[in-house]
Amino acid sequence: MANRSAFCRWDRSDSTALFGGICVVLGFPPFGLVPLLFLGLYFLFRRTANVSPARGIRLGLIFGLAVQAGGFYWISGAVAKFYSIFLTGGDGGGSSATFLGLGAFLIWWIFSTIGWGIWGGLLAFAPQFTVTRVAWTALSLMALEALYPRVFPWNLGAGVVRIPWLAQGAWWCGVEGLTGVIAVVAAIFAEADRSAPKWKLRLRSSAIVILVIWSLGGAIRASGEDAGGSTVLRIGYVQAMIGLEERHSRDLAVQGSVVEKIVRMTREVYEDESPDVVIWSEGMLPSVATPEEVGAWVRARIRAPLVIGGLAERDDQTFNCAFVCLDPGGDGVRYYNKRTLVPFGEEIPGQGLLKALGVPVPSQKIGKGNELLIFELSSVPVSLSICFEGILRETSHEIRRSGARLHLNLTEDLWYGESSAPYQHLALTRMRAIEAGVPLVRITNGGISATCDRRGRMREGDRIPLGGLRAGIFEIAVPDLLPDPPWTQLLFRYSPILLLPIGIGIVRSRRRGANSGVPPADDGSSHIS
Repeated sequence: MANRSAFCRWDRSDSTALFGGICVVLGFPPFGLVPLLFLGLYFLFRRTANVSPARGIRLGLIFGLAVQAGGFYWISGAVAKFYSIFLTGGDGGGSSATFLGLGAFLIWWIFSTIGWGIWGGLLAFAPQFTVTRVAWTALSLMALEALYPRVFPWNLGAGVVRIPWLAQGAWWCGVEGLTGVIAVVAAIFAEADRSAPKWKLRLRSSAIVILVIWSLGGAIRASGEDAGGSTVLRIGYVQAMIGLEERHSRDLAVQGSVVEKIVRMTREVYEDESPDVVIWSEGMLPSVATPEEVGAWVRARIRAPLVIGGLAERDDQTFNCAFVCLDPGGDGVRYYNKRTLVPFGEEIPGQGLLKALGVPVPSQKIGKGNELLIFELSSVPVSLSICFEGILRETSHEIRRSGARLHLNLTEDLWYGESSAPYQHLALTRMRAIEAGVPLVRITNGGISATCDRRGRMREGDRIPLGGLRAGIFEIAVPDLLPDPPWTQLLFRYSPILLLPIGIGIVRSRRRGANSGVPPADDGSSHIS
């Protein structure tokens, strides 16, 4: 009973872990207080040094509860909106939608926080030698991001996007690799505080050297220009700010008014700006259509090059789709079907297992695409992604390998309201553009629409704010040649494999210590290797 009460008692370490989690939230967009990313991890590392695994798990859980609640509170509202629009016949759902949203968030919150608890236990299991402890700390966090099942693949490394010279590290390390670098810097400062006096200055100096090299290298790359020529594309955008209830209304008159609004804005862009193409965001056509029907509609209404987000019908399945209508006078309409579906929105994870266990599961109505689409604008190869596909490493690198020199991402983001989610979504997509080295054009219904070059740089006017009703032109210079990412990305990507030999060494060392009767150090002193 005494042990249980001691475990449940809140103390200073718990408060520090909670504060560390809050710091991480404030370090990530939209707040963008980047130094707090390092500080938040530093607090957790200080408190998990020389504690039992059970204590480490508790501190990791407390830290994770703050990170997940502060970073993803918007899940509740998004689920409630989805339920009220799609699962109630348009009646809104009322309090049931609210309770469903809260319930979904609570279940997700607990499950996602368990991952941080596992990491806290791994931190407590860390070796006693400083160098290997720092390596274990960083590699275990990278492994957690890579392996722990998550609905939203959020990466701590993307939090540095607000500081351009730090963001460039994604080119050398990858976004997940930057997570490891942040952890290394924070862990070295934490080790310095618990080390002998003669080592404090050396450790802190080494952390500062890492930051200086990282910043200088990034500043040089961020200020660089591409060798050879480039093609300037004029991409028209329509950020129409059409409410979800209007877009998904079953009233044909409301659907007609939605289409008329977008058509009017599109015509104004073509008449005033003469773009190469105009992009409509994800799902802007309010009804399901075949590519042939979309082509006939474009020829009759607009007769101009368009890329339109909508829903396509093929072989008795519905697809979240982008229709590419570059020849409005012809019959050919190409299309891209979304390949990675949003869990719980467009697909149910583990659907086959749930059905086998007798759990009633709604039938899956959204199909998966199976290949990229490549098309040309002014002789520039372009490829597409839809919604959160743009934040995935696999998508951005596959687009680069396909030969495309511009990544076009269509998304919605009104599901999340004026929360932190649209800012996070943009940050993650922008960091993938830096990592893969492919320029990005991102078009949304309610914001944030934006463009960036292959170094993630945004010019003034290349960002349309959240909630802005606007149509216009993005001009983006696309290099004629995109270099391949450096080999160091692969090195960082597979570096968590080193956890295995380090872990074996930890186990053997502790067994030797147990056999010799020498207890592990618990006085907070550092063991310098």
